[in-house]
Amino acid sequence: MRTKRFLTIIILCLCVCLGWVSSVSAHGQGEKLEVYRVPVGDYYVSVWSLPGVLRTGEVHFETAVFDQNYRPVVDCDIKIEMTSVDDPSKSVILQTRKPTPETYYRHEIEDNVWIADQYNITVLITDPEGFEGQTAFQVEVIELPFWIKVPIYSGLAVAAFSALLLLQKGLIIFGIWKPKTIQSKQPTRPKRPIS
Repeated sequence: MRTKRFLTIIILCLCVCLGWVSSVSAHGQGEKLEVYRVPVGDYYVSVWSLPGVLRTGEVHFETAVFDQNYRPVVDCDIKIEMTSVDDPSKSVILQTRKPTPETYYRHEIEDNVWIADQYNITVLITDPEGFEGQTAFQVEVIELPFWIKVPIYSGLAVAAFSALLLLQKGLIIFGIWKPKTIQSKQPTRPKRPIS
């Protein structure tokens, strides 16, 4: 009985790990350095995009601003404008969050992009003294083919199902939850009348 429980837990853990790897693949690994220490007024600006190959769904941009001594500047305001190359009327401006030491002093923003296209990205910088500057670059957002999406989403489904089973088994093993057992009643034979 203990061996069966142990094997069940090991198999479920492997399924969860495989699902986690699939979900990481779904989001994408790595980041791409789009611009590096480009001079914008008195500042130097670097911009990263995540995942390394942008695809429809969530895209993430990180911007770092440095002064002339390459110290991070945290009190400036940064907006990122995404404009379709094919249709400039399709444009969105995103406001970045203020940087913290946990984000390595990077201004971060993420948003969903559902149309595969070439985009012009303009980084707009404003500091408290009223300076306004910008830098720009182009990115391509691609659509993942169906044959890649199927394994990713089925891996996520397996991971979710395995996590629920693992949670249930853990609750049962540690005695926190006891499932109700259905007791089957034996059919009783009718008594024969005594004659």
